[in-house]
Amino acid sequence: MAKVELSGKKTIRLDSSANLEDIYKETDHLRLPVEPTSKSKPIVKFLHEGGYGYGSLTEGSL
Repeated sequence: MAKVELSGKKTIRLDSSANLEDIYKETDHLRLPVEPTSKSKPIVKFLHEGGYGYGSLTEGSL
């Protein structure tokens, strides 16, 4: 089952159980501007924490 659905050029829908590793497996070309500090942390936990991670101080947060 796909955990990532591309919806246009800049919008994606993510399964809340997806982690960064899952996202990058399913989308070779896509890189998030802000990444969780752990590739195995579910994306929903990352968002609940406010989207803080690598790049958040220089590029904003989700």
